[in-house]
Amino acid sequence: MATQPQSGLTYQDLQSFPEDNFRRELIDGELIVTAAPATRHQDVVLRLGAALLAHCKQHGGRVFVAPTDVYFSDTNVVEPDVLYIRPENAGRIEKQLVRSAPDLVVEVSSPTARRSSWRWRSWSTASGSSRKAAPARPVRSWRRPGTSSTNSRPGPGRSA
Repeated sequence: MATQPQSGLTYQDLQSFPEDNFRRELIDGELIVTAAPATRHQDVVLRLGAALLAHCKQHGGRVFVAPTDVYFSDTNVVEPDVLYIRPENAGRIEKQLVRSAPDLVVEVSSPTARRSSWRWRSWSTASGSSRKAAPARPVRSWRRPGTSSTNSRPGPGRSA
């Protein structure tokens, strides 16, 4: 039995849902729910967050990983995987959320990240910002011949 999407919701409605490992976001008042991500997805998020944290220690700013609400309006609230706020924009950070568009947003794509491209177009519209955000796609794992260790595949310009 198909369920009808919930619409006309606000941030107050979003806060009333239980803490249950589901990602809940509002796009134009429509509730978007996705399941908790797989461990590989979370590993990539953690690595990206750690790299940004190292950047913050040297250059300032703040980094957050999901779940952290980004509030654009009462009917547009999203939860990106990783976000970064430059030091000069620290005023956007509140106790429960980040208000307005972060300086950097990373969304790690995965089989469980449904409607990913739709979400990015919607986030861009919801933010009203000229800033760009794009999904990060984890590379496949590879194994060096003659070893049992698994590593990330080298990217362009990198040797094995």
